[in-house]
Amino acid sequence: MMLKKLKQIALQYLGRYPLRTKVVIAFLIVALVPTVILAYSNYRTTRAALTESANQTLFVAASQTASKLDSFISSNLNIIRGDSRQVDFEGYLFLPPKQRPGSELEKRVADILSSFVSRADNNSNIRTYALLDLKGQNMADNTQSNIGKSEADRIYFQESLKLGQPYISPIQFVRGAIDLCTSSPVYHIKMKEGAQKSEEVIGLVRACYYYSAWQNIIADSDGLAGQGSYAILLDENSLILAHSKESSLSFKSIAPLSSSHVAELQAQKRLPNLSLSDLMVNLPDFFRGVSNADSQPFFVAQTDLDKENVQQVAVVKLKTMPWSVAFVQPRDVFLAPVEAQTRNTIELTILVAVIVMIAAIGLTRLLTNPIIHLTMVAQQVAEGNLSIKLPVELSKNINAPESESLYLLRDQVSDEIEILSFVFSVMVNKLVSALDQSQRYALELENHRLMLEQRVAERTAELAIAKKVAESASQSKSNFLSSMSHELRTPLNGILGYAQILIRNKDLNPLQKDGLNIIQQSGNHLLTLINDILDLSKIEAGKMELYPHDFHFLGFLDGIGGIIRMRAQQKDVLFHFEPMTPLPSGVRADEKRLRQILLNLLGNAIKFTDKGSVTLRITNEELRITKEEFVIRNSQFVIPKIRFEVSDTGVGMTAEQLEKIFLPFEQVGDKNRRAEGTGLGLAISKNLIELMGSQLQVKSEFGQGSTFWFEVELPTVMVEINHEQEADRYIVGYKGRQLRVLVADDKSQNRLVIINLLKPLGFEIVEAADGREEIAQAIATRPDVILTDVVMPTMTGIEAVQEIRKIAELKDVIVIAVSASVFEVNRQESMLAGCNAFLPKPVEVNKLFALLKTYLKLEWVYEEESPMESESNSLVADTVELIPPPLEEIEILYELATLGKIRGIRQQATKIERMDKKFKPFADKLHELAKGYQDKEILELISPYMTKENNP
Repeated sequence: MMLKKLKQIALQYLGRYPLRTKVVIAFLIVALVPTVILAYSNYRTTRAALTESANQTLFVAASQTASKLDSFISSNLNIIRGDSRQVDFEGYLFLPPKQRPGSELEKRVADILSSFVSRADNNSNIRTYALLDLKGQNMADNTQSNIGKSEADRIYFQESLKLGQPYISPIQFVRGAIDLCTSSPVYHIKMKEGAQKSEEVIGLVRACYYYSAWQNIIADSDGLAGQGSYAILLDENSLILAHSKESSLSFKSIAPLSSSHVAELQAQKRLPNLSLSDLMVNLPDFFRGVSNADSQPFFVAQTDLDKENVQQVAVVKLKTMPWSVAFVQPRDVFLAPVEAQTRNTIELTILVAVIVMIAAIGLTRLLTNPIIHLTMVAQQVAEGNLSIKLPVELSKNINAPESESLYLLRDQVSDEIEILSFVFSVMVNKLVSALDQSQRYALELENHRLMLEQRVAERTAELAIAKKVAESASQSKSNFLSSMSHELRTPLNGILGYAQILIRNKDLNPLQKDGLNIIQQSGNHLLTLINDILDLSKIEAGKMELYPHDFHFLGFLDGIGGIIRMRAQQKDVLFHFEPMTPLPSGVRADEKRLRQILLNLLGNAIKFTDKGSVTLRITNEELRITKEEFVIRNSQFVIPKIRFEVSDTGVGMTAEQLEKIFLPFEQVGDKNRRAEGTGLGLAISKNLIELMGSQLQVKSEFGQGSTFWFEVELPTVMVEINHEQEADRYIVGYKGRQLRVLVADDKSQNRLVIINLLKPLGFEIVEAADGREEIAQAIATRPDVILTDVVMPTMTGIEAVQEIRKIAELKDVIVIAVSASVFEVNRQESMLAGCNAFLPKPVEVNKLFALLKTYLKLEWVYEEESPMESESNSLVADTVELIPPPLEEIEILYELATLGKIRGIRQQATKIERMDKKFKPFADKLHELAKGYQDKEILELISPYMTKENNP
C-alpha cells in the first residue's frame, strides 16, 4: 500500500519532466536517501541521548535545591521548637499584665529574642522574633513597633495552636512585607499526682524571615545543572516565589486567575495587592507542565519573558511545604553538539549530490538517445501516421511471421532498445486491425445503449406512477385515520364527559357508581385503542416524534406504581417496585411516551400472570454508589443511563412466540387473554424505545415467566415538587369575581359537557355554534376565556381565533382550543393561530381545571366534610350491629386476608350477603374495606370472630 502511494506521488510530480531529468533524479534519490536516513537517525539518537542526560542533570539539581529548602525549613522548625521552651517565656506569660512593663522578666525576654535574631543572622535571615499570648497579642518583639498588636488572624497563630506543634506558614504579604513565618506553642508543665506531667499551651513564639531567606537558596543554585541553568520556586497556587533569572516574574502566577480567585487569595494575604494583569504572566506550557509534574517531571516550556528561547524543565516537589522547584536549562545549550554534527552532515550530503549528478548526466545521455528516437516515431503514430518503417538492421526479419521474428531477434540482438523498436512496429500493425474491429463494436454498443436508455425511461415513468399511487394511498390512509379519530372522539367526549360529571355526584348509590366506573373504564379503553392505532400509523409513516420536558421522576414512578398495584390486587397478584440504585428526583424525557411504555409492559405482565408477582426494577448500571454519596453528588451529577426491567412469574413464551410478539396486531397466549387487547402495545413500545435511542430486550421461559428491559438516557434536572393533590379533592367553586366563559362548538352535546362542568362552579357561560357566532359573542360579552372547537361549519375555530386576535379589545383574551383532531399538526396549527393552549377531546376534567387555574390564575374552593357530618357518620357506623357469619366462613375470610386476595374477599362477602339478610352489614363493611384494599383492617375486623366464644 505504501509503495503504491509513493508511486502515485512520483508520477504526479515527475510526470511533467523529460526522461533524462527523471533518470538524474532517480540516481540522486538512490545515492542520497540512504545517506539522509542514516544522518537523520543519528541526529535523533544523539538528540534523545542529550535530552535524557539533560533531564537527569536537571532533576538532580532540582532535587538538591529542594533538599536545601527542606533542610532550611526543618532546621528552623526544630530551632523554634527549642526556643519555645525558654523558662522566662513561661514566667513572663504568667506575670500579671500590670507587672510586666519595666520588669526584670521583660528585659530578659527582650534580650533572649534579640539573641535569637543575632544568632540567626548568619544563616536564617530572621526579620522579627516575637512572643504572643493565647489571644494572639504581641507581648514581646525585637521590633518594638509590633509590640501590643494583635496577630490572632495570622495563619501561623491559628494553625500552631490548633496542631499544638511547630508550624511554618505559607508566604504572606502583610503591610508591604513578604513573610515566611514559623511558630511553636509555649507549654506550661504541671505535675499531677503520681508524678505525672501534663502540658498546657499558654502562648507561642513566632519568627518571620526576610524574602532573601529562600531567594538566596534559589540564586545560589544557578549553573548547578550546567551552562545557562537556573532554578524557579513555585507555591501550591503556581505563584513564582523566586526566579533566579527573571526577578521581575517573582510573585506572579503562571496559572490563569479569575477575579474571584484573586480576591480570595488576597483576602488570605497570599497575593500582593496588585491588579489582575500585574499578578499574571502568560506561560501556559510552563503551567501545564508543573500541573502534570507528578506523572511527568520532565517537559519543554518557555519559563521566562524571552519568547525566542525554549527551555528543558525538571520539577521536584518539597517534602516540608507544598512547593515545587523547577530547574531549567535552554535547549540550545545542551543540544549544541547535535547542531554542529547536523551542519557537517549537510555539507557532506551536498558534496555527494554534486558528484552523483555529474555521473548521472553522462550515463543518462548514453541511455536515453535511442529512447528519444523511438519516442519521435511514436509521436508520428499518434498523429495518425501508421506506416512505420523499421531500422535497416532489423529489416531482414520483417518477412517472417511476427512470433518467429521475435524469437529470431532474441537470439541475434542483445540491445533491448532495438527489440523494443521492432515490437513497437508489430504493435502498430495490430493496432490498425484492432481499430477496425473496435469501430464495429462501437456501433453495436451504441445500439445497445439506445435500447437501454429507452427501457430506463419506461421504468422511470412506471416508478413515478407507482410513487404517486403510494403517496395518494398514504394520504388517503392519513385522512381516513384523522377522520375516524375525530368521529370516534366526538361521541366519546359526550360519554366520558358525562361519566365524569355524574361521578362527581355524591348522592349515587354503590350500584350507580360501579356502573359509571364501568362506562368510564370502557370509554377509556376505547380511547386507548384509538390512540394506539394513531400511534402505529405515525410510526409507519415515520412521523412519530418525542417531546422531552423536565418532570419529577419519583412522583412519575409513584403514579405508575399506584395504577399497576391496583390492577395487580384485582387479580390477587403481588406487585414489587425495586429501585436498585439511588434515583434522581427530576429527569428530562418525554413523560407521556415513557409512561405509555411502562404501562404497556406492566399491563401485559399483569394480564399474563395468574399467580405469583410482577416486579418493576429500575437500575443504573454505571452508578454504583451509596445513597449517602448520591445525596452529596445529586446537585451536579447527571445519570447517563437508566435501566427499566419488568419481570413476571406468568405463563412465559416459547421461542416461536418470541419471534412474533413485536409484530403489530400479533398476540400470543390463549384466546381468553387475546381478547383483552389489540396486539399493538408491544409494537408501539418497541418503536418508541428505538426513538429514545435504545432497544427493547426480552427473555422468557415457557411456564416460568418473562422479563422485558431497556436502557435510556435520562439527564438529571432540578424540578420543583408539587405537593398539591387537587385530583383527590372535590372542587366546588373559586375565589374572586364571577368569570365569563365562551364555549364554541357546533355539537350541542359537546357544549353541554363543558357547561355542566363549569356552571356549577360559578362560571357564567356563553354559547356559540360556529366561528362567526363565536366572534360576535366575543365582541358582545368580552369573555375571560374562550373554549373553542377547531372544526366547525361556516367558519372554523382556527379562522375565528385569527379574527379575534385582530380585535384590539380581545387580542389578550385567553383562548383554549378543544378539539377531537389530536394530530400534532392540529396542535401546532391551533397555537400558530393564536390559541394559548390545546385540550384534546374527550375532555379530561382535571386537565381542563388545571388549564383554567393556570391561565386565569384561579384559587379553587374545595368541599370539606363538616365535623357534624363526620361525627354523624361515625355514630351511625357505630350503632349498626355487625352480625358475623358462621365460623367456617370467617376462617375462609381470614385465609384470604392473610394472602392479600382482595378479589376472593369480595366474592366471599357477596356469598355471605346472600346467606342471610342479617349478615348484610357485615358484608357491606367487608365490601367497603376491600374497595380500599385495606387488608390489615379486614384482618382486624374478622379476627375477634375466630373463636367459638365470640362467634357461637
